[in-house]
Amino acid sequence: MNLLFWKRKPPKIAVIRRDHTKLRLHEWRSQESLVSTAAKIWADSGFRLMMDVAQNEHPAFQVLPWDASPDARASQQARGEGYTIALANLEAMAQYKAMHEPVEAEFAPEEIEQ
Repeated sequence: MNLLFWKRKPPKIAVIRRDHTKLRLHEWRSQESLVSTAAKIWADSGFRLMMDVAQNEHPAFQVLPWDASPDARASQQARGEGYTIALANLEAMAQYKAMHEPVEAEFAPEEIEQ
């Protein structure tokens, strides 16, 4: 039996700190290259199967005991809503949607047609 690994020093592990991205869903969906990347991922049958499993594990399908407190029921509902939003956001990343131009105020007097 070879026990040389006991004589080696363990590798040094360091955590690399990085800034979180500030990219939002509406910004992602307005960039065709990012949407194209997401669409390719969604086209993969393995990924779609993973998402089906994630949908099957939805917290809404978990049954609470009949004597669960209202707080436990509210928490379960909030968990389910958050899970639904997360799944919907993943799906939305593969759908292009142009970003709306913001409406700028001009502070001019209103024109009323008569």
